Amino acid sequence: MSRAEDSAHTIERMLAIKALPLFSDVHPDELAIVAEHAQVRRFRRGETLFSSTETPLTSIHLVLEGRVAEHRGGRLFRMHGPQQVVGGIDALALADADVAAVAEEETSTLVIERADLRDVLEDNFGVLSATLQAVAAANLRMRRHLVPSAGFAEHADEGPDDPPLLQDLGARIAFVRGHPWLRHASIRTLGQIARDADLVVLPDRERLWAEGDPADHAVLIVRGVVVCATADDRQRFEGGRGAILGLEEALAMSARWCGAVTRGPVSLLRITRAAVLDALEDDPDTALGTLAALASVASQLRDHIARDTVGEAGQL
Repeated sequence: MSRAEDSAHTIERMLAIKALPLFSDVHPDELAIVAEHAQVRRFRRGETLFSSTETPLTSIHLVLEGRVAEHRGGRLFRMHGPQQVVGGIDALALADADVAAVAEEETSTLVIERADLRDVLEDNFGVLSATLQAVAAANLRMRRHLVPSAGFAEHADEGPDDPPLLQDLGARIAFVRGHPWLRHASIRTLGQIARDADLVVLPDRERLWAEGDPADHAVLIVRGVVVCATADDRQRFEGGRGAILGLEEALAMSARWCGAVTRGPVSLLRITRAAVLDALEDDPDTALGTLAALASVASQLRDHIARDTVGEAGQL
């Protein structure tokens, strides 16, 4: 292939990638880097794009033409058409999910390997932040399908130990480090997040936010319980010590999808979306870990929906 032909194909791949909403605002230079790692593949009707029962999931497919059926747990989960991504969530999550994708008709896809995408994300925060936003938004869509828990684990009562006071930076770092998403973060990043967080003490029945409010921050609960519920009360769940609330809608740059009210006195660390993104931009390893954690949650939510609402997954 000549250099001119290769350049033309790269531009075609860039245009296909830019058509995805998550990449619509990404700088063309960064899109070009993604496009350089992507290859067009074609599949006959009935051919398998990937299957986790055969090999670990390593490929992410953007459907260009045709239709792809995604199966989870051996059952049809949803159909994917042009300009939809197949396998991205599970590949990014390094998930153990039982998932397969099969071409329903003659199909072409733009495929990028997970290792290549991670290299791109590590060096290009514009692409990484767009991917974080897209995965967080996907989680919010899926949570609305899960009634009444929205996919959150049942809140466990606090133990007898006194909660940390978190008056000094060292205590805050130790507490923040206990969250699974930040367990492997560098001390520098933990310190930046802990330093930028505000310690807030709230009385009983204090509203943190209402459904529809702008989501510009997340909270990490230090003590007490926060009750979250949608306006129609179809979904209701609680968060206790160590739970982080509001991060998905903050990263998705979305409005609050449910209200949040304290039950009894509550203390929490409040951190803005801007502070989270600043910390992640300075630490690519933690940023990739956060993306993997979000994708892992997304994979689990998809499995949950596949079990409960087979064939009704819509545009998840």
